[in-house]
Amino acid sequence: MIIGKMCAIAQRRRCMGIKASKAYLESLKKQKPEVYIGGERIDDVVSSKYFRISLEEMCK
Repeated sequence: MIIGKMCAIAQRRRCMGIKASKAYLESLKKQKPEVYIGGERIDDVVSSKYFRISLEEMCK
């Protein structure tokens, strides 16, 4: 079962659960995920033209 597996992973990582918008954006900056769009590496997803608008809307 996928949901059960995801919960088990979350427990091992000791996830905090829901975060405030500012804390979520700061955590994305700290994580520095490896993201590529069209072969272009995105170093900062928070300020990227591809993600900025979506992240702003999600964090309202």
